[in-house]
Order: sequence, then structure tokens, then C-alpha cells
Amino acid sequence: MFTRPHGYVLETAPDALDLHRFTALVRQSRAALAEGAAARAAPLLGEALGLWRGDPLSDLPAHLVRGVVAALDEQRLDALELRIDADLTLGRAADRALPGRQPRG
Repeated sequence: MFTRPHGYVLETAPDALDLHRFTALVRQSRAALAEGAAARAAPLLGEALGLWRGDPLSDLPAHLVRGVVAALDEQRLDALELRIDADLTLGRAADRALPGRQPRG
């Protein structure tokens, strides 16, 4: 931990923060999808999305993190879309439901 004029800075290993791990997994997934390897991308995206637990930064005052939260939500939705694309490529359309939606039937 380092002291800075407007607060503190905490340096961590790249895998120590969920956000860094999430970003790395999504980057690897994008590369796999670009190579046509949906079977490799889908579990990586599943792992990335599994890192999300509730709303990001919900324990901080909303007015301080509003823009950051919106950007994080966008990243999560982007990963979810990639996961759906990978699953559809793999023929898994029938066993995928969007979060918050109940399958018809």
C-alpha cells in the first residue's frame, strides 16, 4: 500500500482481483472465438461470468461510482453475449436461458 496525495494505492497481483481475472478470461475467450474455437471459449466465459456476485461496487456510495458501475455492467453484458454466441455455435440453444427469464414450455 502506498500513500498518494488524494488517498492510497494498493498494488496487487494480476489474478488477485476478480475484475482482472474476468478481463483476462474474456480476452482469452475472444481470441478463441476469433480462431473458431467456441468449445474453448464457452467454459472460459462461464468462468468469467461466474466471478460476478451481485451488483458491482454496491458497498460504495452510488454517486461516487455510477460511471464505473455502468462500465462494469456493460462488460458483463458483453461477456454474456459472447457466451450466448459460443453456446449457439456449439448447438446449445435449447439449454441456455437468459438470466432472469424462465424458459417457455
